[in-house]
Amino acid sequence: MNYFKSYTEIDLEEKAKTNDPIQIYEKLKVWLLKFYKVDLLSAFRSIDYSYKDFQKNLIMGFLMTLCKNKERAKIIFDVLLENSIVLDIEEFQDGGYRVITSEFGNITMYPARIIFRGDRVVEDKISELGDNLKDSCHEISYFLIKRYENFKAITGIMENGLNYKFYHTIIKDEYDYIIDLPNGVAMPIEDYFKINTFEKLNEVNYTQCEKENEESREFDESGTLFDLLRNALYKNTKQLKKNNR
Repeated sequence: MNYFKSYTEIDLEEKAKTNDPIQIYEKLKVWLLKFYKVDLLSAFRSIDYSYKDFQKNLIMGFLMTLCKNKERAKIIFDVLLENSIVLDIEEFQDGGYRVITSEFGNITMYPARIIFRGDRVVEDKISELGDNLKDSCHEISYFLIKRYENFKAITGIMENGLNYKFYHTIIKDEYDYIIDLPNGVAMPIEDYFKINTFEKLNEVNYTQCEKENEESREFDESGTLFDLLRNALYKNTKQLKKNNR
């Protein structure tokens, strides 16, 4: 945002109707790519941010939007196509998609909720979380591994736009598909990690999680951490201490 203020006459705050730089970027990144690509790339270079990482972020965002709002996704798709980030898209009869990209090959994706269609218990849990589902990755993942014995929860550090990092938990099913329910997508594990930067800290099924709880719970002084996150942090800290001996 500082780059655009210093080197251009584009009023991003006015365009986005906010002065929050994170919100401005999230609201306008596709618009900037369409109309001010040269300035956008110069801004990325000024903060040493990779255009390839930007492409990954846009593709993931497009897939997430495709599951929620096809009209909005069409707008994003046109910009990605215009910039040769995405080359084509195919829709399957069973509700899935194959996206052909220039940098990352073919990406197969299904809306995550298709997988649980007809499972009333999971559908009710999603409804219960409502708008909080987006921020409930650890909670919903624990719920799913408890319900499906073949599911495993993978907890790690995920990187989003402009190198923003956060803790995130996803599901791996028995077919090596990643189910990222908060973000609404399910895809083959190799495709998911093509377009997401994710450092795995822990991977457990329900039985393993409960076993790890017995050791890690006493180290959560606040008593507020979700089991999957607490176990991953505890296990990672324990390994770091071991490596530093």
